[in-house]
Amino acid sequence: MYSVIAYTGLGTNLVSIMRGNLILLSGNKLLKLLRRFRFSQRHNIRLFCGIRLSINITEIIVKISILIALFIAVVSFGDVIDLSDGGSYSGGEINFENGKFVLDGETFDREEVSRIIIGKPADIETQKAPIAEAYAEMATAPEILLEAAENAESKYPDAAGIVIIDHGTNILRENGTRVYRYHFAGKILKSSKLHWGQSARYFEDGRSRARILFERTITPENEHFWWDTTQYTITEPSEGGVFFDYGKTYSAMFPQVSVGSIVEYISESETYNPFDKNFFTPYFYFQDDVPTLESRCTVIIPKDRELNFRNYNWPNGNDSPTITETETTRVYEWVVENSPPFIEEIKAPSYGDLVPRYDATLFQNWDYIYDWLGELQRNRMVATPEIKSVVAEIVEGATDMPDSINRIYIWVQQEIHYISIKGSVASGETGHTAKWTFEKKYGDCTDKSILLATMLREIGVEAYPIIVMTNDEEDVPRDIPDLSGNHAITLAIVDGKRYFLDATTTSYNFPYFRSDCVGVTYVCALCRDWDTVYTPTPDENAIHIEINATLDIEGNLTADYISSLVGDYEGSYRGYWEYRQADRRGVIMQDWISYIIPGAQVTDWSLPGVDDLSVPFQERVSFRVPKYTITAGDLWIIKIPQIEKDYQFEEVSLAKRRFPIEYTAPYKMSHKITIEIPEDFAIEYLPGNIELDNPYTAYRANYRKEGDSIIFEDEYRLKKRIVPVEDYKSYKKFCRSVSEYARKQVFLRSE
Repeated sequence: MYSVIAYTGLGTNLVSIMRGNLILLSGNKLLKLLRRFRFSQRHNIRLFCGIRLSINITEIIVKISILIALFIAVVSFGDVIDLSDGGSYSGGEINFENGKFVLDGETFDREEVSRIIIGKPADIETQKAPIAEAYAEMATAPEILLEAAENAESKYPDAAGIVIIDHGTNILRENGTRVYRYHFAGKILKSSKLHWGQSARYFEDGRSRARILFERTITPENEHFWWDTTQYTITEPSEGGVFFDYGKTYSAMFPQVSVGSIVEYISESETYNPFDKNFFTPYFYFQDDVPTLESRCTVIIPKDRELNFRNYNWPNGNDSPTITETETTRVYEWVVENSPPFIEEIKAPSYGDLVPRYDATLFQNWDYIYDWLGELQRNRMVATPEIKSVVAEIVEGATDMPDSINRIYIWVQQEIHYISIKGSVASGETGHTAKWTFEKKYGDCTDKSILLATMLREIGVEAYPIIVMTNDEEDVPRDIPDLSGNHAITLAIVDGKRYFLDATTTSYNFPYFRSDCVGVTYVCALCRDWDTVYTPTPDENAIHIEINATLDIEGNLTADYISSLVGDYEGSYRGYWEYRQADRRGVIMQDWISYIIPGAQVTDWSLPGVDDLSVPFQERVSFRVPKYTITAGDLWIIKIPQIEKDYQFEEVSLAKRRFPIEYTAPYKMSHKITIEIPEDFAIEYLPGNIELDNPYTAYRANYRKEGDSIIFEDEYRLKKRIVPVEDYKSYKKFCRSVSEYARKQVFLRSE
């Protein structure tokens, strides 16, 4: 459903620079819009095509050829070189030969050039009216839209909307510039889809432009309202928090939109100055959270080029794409018809792992990407004398290599503040130089990964910045050259073993890193390789909870709670508390302990190690629970604190699942809970022991009596991240058994 095509930066949530070919979008904002809010925001950021519902591929080619001709008739293109001294040269096509730029026979050293513009357009104002008028003629016949919507409504009476037309077209020109057009029509059936009545497009001056070619609304009363093409706004992006974006947003509102309206539009994005003419990587998603009658994506490239593509989750019997040729072009077309609503499931894989989609590129192997990205990264990984001096100070007195690595790892996390600020694709994808980040004392994930790798190399560690797509997003197999990612981390190789470090955090010790990077593929351009990030064992990502409690003769419980953590558990818990204001921590602690142990009243608490990574982090809480026991005559009934809350397993609430269960990372959770009972009470009943095991999880627990105390101990191990659908039934039975055991109670009788 989405086809966004180029963007400016990785940021914390790097979006693939290759995943499109048009608009330059901030990596962080694009990721959040397209993926985190993939349904509620999807039509606000849709892009651009111009194909009617009722035409076939031949008609598409003819109509698009006419439109391209119209477009060229009103736009003149020529490459431009701007020089550092203020001069400017324009002409034909820029080439890069023997380390120099060449334009119409003139040569320019790289140091002389401040900017190149490939295919600079004529004034946008002269293009607006005729192109809008031409595209408006391609609006779908109202009777087709009305009939299609009516038929779909009868089949899906509870739908919030009906997507009638979902067409995207990518056009790659001979000179490397490219256009992406999107044609959408849909009927709004509930207020949750009123956002279909507004559009926003991001563009960057000097590189791309975006616009809406026509918008119209068909009201429930069958009145037709056309958008006035002069009524749009261009706004600068807001700057706040730790993200700073370049570029502008072109936005417009549909006229007279209400529930029951049909909206239709064609939008267009053009990259007239691509960061690299060789990168062209269209992609498309073919399903939504509402019924979609027809999704179609067309890719048109010069005839002498060939797409390297991969289909995912493709419907049985669908042989897309069809491939046809004209005299000058090769045309690929993917079509999916009558898609039912996509319904999410708890802890399912990402949307892109479940719906029909394709990825494509012009690259047949990784060589060009490795060369391009590797050179950019290598040039940034230069240790200045100041960096060398600080590294020496950091590691002075270190006991061994792991201690030295840890000191540098912590320094980059805590001394380089996370702020994303990008001004070009080069800085967006490969970070600023190590010198820049070191001196500025801030940067984003790419900047921090570059600096960390540079500093580690100064102590003899083989280290590289790498690109990943975190495991809360779609899987990127990399079997076709695909630089997609939303994050950058650092690979360190010590004695032949690979370690993965994420310097965007502030709270992790070596060798641990964020669990959302576990098990994903990564690209290491400097290694000229791609591989998979290490998956830790449950013992390397663990939490142990110990509660020592006393019941008094009135049934009141007093207790001390200690949580001890390892790996991502420690780093993420420490990071959570680190960012809470000190005067709010007590309130948060009370709310949390009240949730896991209803009625608990915190009497004291502390967080050793929260501000000092050399001290193991713990959560320590003392609390009191009045009238903790349930009384039935001379019997006391007690629950073991916290256990029931820890084993609820919402992911197995469905009778059947259509999608696998996906966890972030393997982990271990264990408890030791000791309850001292009053002298005048004896144990009437203790639950028996349990031991369960399957390929994905294991659980064991036992109760015992020691002196005047009841002791409960257990251990839960998640061994694999993903539980496939075919094993859901047995996995659900396992989880239910653990939940039922966790709800068991202890009975005491007064003597």
